[in-house]
Amino acid sequence: MSTDKPSKKHPVVLRFEGLWPHWLAGYEMHRNRTGGDLGHVDRDCVHLNKRLIGEEEWAEKAQAEIAQMRAENFADELDGLARRKRKSDIRRRMVEGPKEPWRNSKHGPMREVILTARKDWFEDDLDGILGLTPREEHFEDYAISWLKGTFGDDYQAIVDARKAEAEARNVA
Repeated sequence: MSTDKPSKKHPVVLRFEGLWPHWLAGYEMHRNRTGGDLGHVDRDCVHLNKRLIGEEEWAEKAQAEIAQMRAENFADELDGLARRKRKSDIRRRMVEGPKEPWRNSKHGPMREVILTARKDWFEDDLDGILGLTPREEHFEDYAISWLKGTFGDDYQAIVDARKAEAEARNVA
């Protein structure tokens, strides 16, 4: 337990940040600790990182799904133009090619959600010194439940959820 007085204010933090699909490779590089600034990573805890939702190849699958949506939208648009006999529009769209399957925004079509708690909030629970503390176990279960409950039918849209111990135990 830390000697500092634990903060009673805002022990749990939730952050939503826009995410562009072309950032997924960098996101995976960070997740796998294969590049970038790794000074904040406790290498002795990397083996404790754990996937909670999703598959190992989630980023590749997300990119493939986006490519499929792009192609299907393009084919549907061309089909609609052909039904309306819009030959010049078909030629123009063929030159332009497929477009991204989302509307332009400054934040990106995907969202990174970070749900975490302050280090001192976890340290107050001393029962599990060598493993997960009951507070960590409860937080993990609650986080998964919150994701499923919050996103409801869109739960399948959650492509990756993980627990990052390598950083959590090293952050002050």
